Amino acid sequence: MGSGATVDAMQKLIKNTPAYRDQDHIPMIAVSIPDIPDRTKCILQHNASPLDKMLQYMKILENAGA
Repeated sequence: MGSGATVDAMQKLIKNTPAYRDQDHIPMIAVSIPDIPDRTKCILQHNASPLDKMLQYMKILENAGA
């Protein structure tokens, strides 16, 4: 997801969570690093693959407890 979609998804989760205090919210971890090569260009134009960067950022999420 892009940065805007990430924020939108998090806002929807927060809005639809029956929380009465901060501690009642669903734990969330987000990584927004826009240097992943374009997936569409990879497929259609045989440009750089996004896989290496995606795996790198998955490790960040994994190390953060996701």
